Amino acid sequence: MSARTLYLGRSPAAEALLRNWHHIATAYPAVWEGYLLDQAWSLTSSQMALDTAWLPRSYHAPAEDVGTPRHTTVVHNLPTDNSDLGPDVEFGVAMRPARRACRSGGRDAMIVINSQAVSNAAITVIMRDIATSDAREMAASIEAVTGAFVADCGGFGRLELALCPWQDDIRAAKSAAKSANNRIIEIAPWQTLPADLFRTVGQSRDAGSVVVMAGQRG
Repeated sequence: MSARTLYLGRSPAAEALLRNWHHIATAYPAVWEGYLLDQAWSLTSSQMALDTAWLPRSYHAPAEDVGTPRHTTVVHNLPTDNSDLGPDVEFGVAMRPARRACRSGGRDAMIVINSQAVSNAAITVIMRDIATSDAREMAASIEAVTGAFVADCGGFGRLELALCPWQDDIRAAKSAAKSANNRIIEIAPWQTLPADLFRTVGQSRDAGSVVVMAGQRG
């Protein structure tokens, strides 16, 4: 993560991000700031709802860029290389797998569970609305999903659970699941799941459908 252009809102989560970044930077002064920001972001977002928006490339541009649009918000004179990302150009590549592992999203399954069923069939559970749910609610829902699958896998050999805060993530998760011929269930953290959820879906004849758990937040 580059620390070149950042805007931090006045919120407890943003203040926590700054504190964590400061503490980590103080403890490891020899490590470049972008990596430490990456670690602070991961730590903070794992503990509270940290709303992050990635600035589009059109938002900033170098001063010598003759094609810079007039509405560009940030015009800078910094080099256009990756020097601010650390002296080792291969460092980011080496850290990428670990970085992706701590940022489960629509394109990645957060949890994968294999059942005792002798089957190649898999099912993907997409958990939406996580940005408006607290940590306890999400943890309870994750436990309910995995517990239901362990109790009755419905004949599926594998469960893949994906957390999707945004519609783009939901679409990406559905696309990935369909490409793998997985069945799909879409739920929200606050919904109550039936004990025979996977059995019911497994017995459904419409293999290409997406089962959306309906209901309103109480």
